[in-house]
Amino acid sequence: MNGTKRYFARKKVCDQKLRTTDGFYCLPIAVGTHLGEFSDEDSELYIEALTRAVDLGINFIDTAINYRGMRSEKDVGQALRLLIESGLVNRDQLIISTKAGQIFGDIHLDLRPLDYLEQVLIKRGILNRADVNIVGNHRHTLEPSFYKHSFEISRKNLGLGTIDIHYIHNPEISMNVLGRQEFYKRLGKLIEFYESKAEQGFLRYYGIATWWGLVSDEGSPWHISLADISKVVKSVAGNDNHFRFVQMPLSKSNNTAREKVTQTIMGKKYSAIQAATELELYVTISSPLDQGHALSCDLGSVVELLDYVINTDGVLAAMVGSKKKEHVEENFRAIIR
Repeated sequence: MNGTKRYFARKKVCDQKLRTTDGFYCLPIAVGTHLGEFSDEDSELYIEALTRAVDLGINFIDTAINYRGMRSEKDVGQALRLLIESGLVNRDQLIISTKAGQIFGDIHLDLRPLDYLEQVLIKRGILNRADVNIVGNHRHTLEPSFYKHSFEISRKNLGLGTIDIHYIHNPEISMNVLGRQEFYKRLGKLIEFYESKAEQGFLRYYGIATWWGLVSDEGSPWHISLADISKVVKSVAGNDNHFRFVQMPLSKSNNTAREKVTQTIMGKKYSAIQAATELELYVTISSPLDQGHALSCDLGSVVELLDYVINTDGVLAAMVGSKKKEHVEENFRAIIR
């Protein structure tokens, strides 16, 4: 908390612009790292954009182990090393979030996800084929052994001793295959893993990062209940747990998380964002520009589109994909104006 407070004081960002959790301060935007090619050119652009973001006053970076065949995590790690070694920022002034759950590849080993599954995960006994839940081209698992493997690779890629936020990535894929009863049973074992990492000091918080799960109708096979997840977490770790974050898409062209009732808590109906707020969870937003669709639909300027998302009650911060430093600068101006 103190580190992020000092960061914004040094950047002369006024308190009115900041969002607060019980562990850190941040602006209502973060740098997202999802899109892009698997190329050296795009990695160079990302490192430049991330460096510029932190230099300007954006201290929140979001990534995932499966983004660009692990290149995005490694690009974040390289940017962090440059920033910290140059003295521009201290580690405790930054918030880094990443994700695991989907079977990923390794571009540096020339392994696509299916190859990585066979040649690494199954060959080393990290997963059995039966542990992988498949829907179309999506491959997901809830096995703690996979998360242990992924978590340590992410720490290495990012160059971090402690990860600030780690999400279970698109758990609705496993929900679709396993069904509710088996899903929540297996989720309990995974919660034990996350709490152990937090107790060891390798993790500050964890949560779920969804696409369809929280915004699908309650009768959908994709649907995930935040109330049920909260019950599982509390049954495993009590009230003093480290499950604090949920991520979901929201944009002016995809406003289901804000407008549609999809969650029930104690008999009352809520939208996904309202339900998270009711359960005292912090909400981060993916795809706030709907991967550019909101701009192409002429729904407003970047400023207006971001305002719609970050001024939604209950939203902590929007993860804005920013591969170019010019976009970082534009997004920063939109928030600081």
